[in-house]
Amino acid sequence: MEEPQEQESITARRNEEVESLLLIYTEDLVKVMQQGDEYLVEIKLGKAENDENSRTVVLKIYLPPSYPSPGAEMPCFELRGINWSNPMHDQAHIYDGLRDIFHNQAGEVILFPWCEWLKEELHLLPITHSTAAEEGSGEKGDNHDSHDCEHIINNGSVLTPQAAARRHGLELIHGVPFTERKSTFQAHLARITTEKDARTVIECLLLDRKIQRASHNMYAFRVFDVKKQAQVNDNDDDGENAAGGKLAELIAVMGVNNVVIVVSRWWGGVLLGPSRFRVINNTARQLLEQCGMDRKERGMGKEEEGAGHHHRRLKGVNGCK
Repeated sequence: MEEPQEQESITARRNEEVESLLLIYTEDLVKVMQQGDEYLVEIKLGKAENDENSRTVVLKIYLPPSYPSPGAEMPCFELRGINWSNPMHDQAHIYDGLRDIFHNQAGEVILFPWCEWLKEELHLLPITHSTAAEEGSGEKGDNHDSHDCEHIINNGSVLTPQAAARRHGLELIHGVPFTERKSTFQAHLARITTEKDARTVIECLLLDRKIQRASHNMYAFRVFDVKKQAQVNDNDDDGENAAGGKLAELIAVMGVNNVVIVVSRWWGGVLLGPSRFRVINNTARQLLEQCGMDRKERGMGKEEEGAGHHHRRLKGVNGCK
């Protein structure tokens, strides 16, 4: 029996984990109910690829009172909507996989790692904020960029984000991914001349399945649009509240213009709290400085606009795992 103070800490951690799931998946995909000392977390994971008749898979997790303290018993779970006749969806394999994740986490939160592992194993479509909005409304959102990357399919082959971007005259640059307390962060950037370029960069990045599966893809851009004769700025949190705005502040303070910077985060199950903003901004800053884009410190001028051609480019996002 846990002491009252210890139980309060357990409850706080459990509540914080559930709140994080709501930020990642949006409220229409996550339902939380309290049943006595237990929590029931219901998460819609998406539809299986190449199976038009498949239903949305729902993962129900019953959190025991002692979760997520060390020594807690594994949460009970129930999966609905799975075609168990599919040999790839072996029940024993699913159970063993979730059990291994639980034991490897050793007293840490495991709901998000469970969800991401199941989406991978069951070949489910990734669910993001934008995906949820489109499923709810049945619309594609803004039309101004909805077809910009249609040409990525060429004779049945899907181009990489780099190849797709080059067809728009853009060059994607990727930072080296690194891990902070089990969360992995990676920055991406491109030089742009219009707002449309920034939107195209985002679309092309999301062609990569690994980036699609990121918990958050936060971005900010600043560009002087010559045609509009106006400075254009924008940012997006992608569910990581205030992160996009902090990236926008970073590039403004650094005096960087005509660039879009994106930071992808793959959450590893450990909550970072407010320190996550420091990590996100440092990830972006390192790549911007690597590309010679810190005008405030380096005196960036027109003669340096080609500096990006001389820094090391990673060959592809898939190779940055």
